[in-house]
Amino acid sequence: AQPFGRFTNNQVHSTGRYGVWIYPQYAPSISGCGSSAIPQQAIFDGLIAWSNDRGMEWVMSRTIQIRNALVFDNSDVGIATISAIHHSEPVSSTLLRSTFYSLENGSSVIDSIIIGFSTTDSSAAMPLTAGLIGK
Repeated sequence: AQPFGRFTNNQVHSTGRYGVWIYPQYAPSISGCGSSAIPQQAIFDGLIAWSNDRGMEWVMSRTIQIRNALVFDNSDVGIATISAIHHSEPVSSTLLRSTFYSLENGSSVIDSIIIGFSTTDSSAAMPLTAGLIGK
């Protein structure tokens, strides 16, 4: 297993379903092993995504941070997160609980611009429970 590494200044457009899709139950950690108890944020910095169904989506994952993103003209949603989970919650857990995250340890969308699509209400789709910071 490898730690996350870098995701900086990437552009994605016209891909169909997802510009960027993070596999369900992804749990970045310092050791690179998903079962590690020491989380490390996977930072996506400078993403530009347009003309997809969804600019970016992550599902049942933890410690994902989006910085300086520009997502626009995506027909379904700009940025979506489904069930952001607590960084210490076992990834295989079926009990997803509400949690407050800090900017250092949790999932967040920071200093980003989300612009809708001309024919739909395309905005951020946040989890139904707490656990994600938007700034």
